[in-house]
Amino acid sequence: MKYGFDSEEYKLLKKEPKFIDPPINHLGIKQCENGSKWINNIPFEVVFVSPMLRTCMTTKFTFRNHPNKHNIKFIVFGM
Repeated sequence: MKYGFDSEEYKLLKKEPKFIDPPINHLGIKQCENGSKWINNIPFEVVFVSPMLRTCMTTKFTFRNHPNKHNIKFIVFGM
């Protein structure tokens, strides 16, 4: 059995559209909200975010209640 990038399992995973850019689920949202307790204490000026849906959602829920969110520059940065 092959493992890694050459395995059939990996090739099938890459072809399955629901695994390409999945959103975060309810547990992920709760984890973001829980982590924001610490994030809110950091005076961010710029935050770079991947254009993937999952990371945009993570950023949204993590910084939702940041006391300085209106002054933070969020840059969606992709290659």
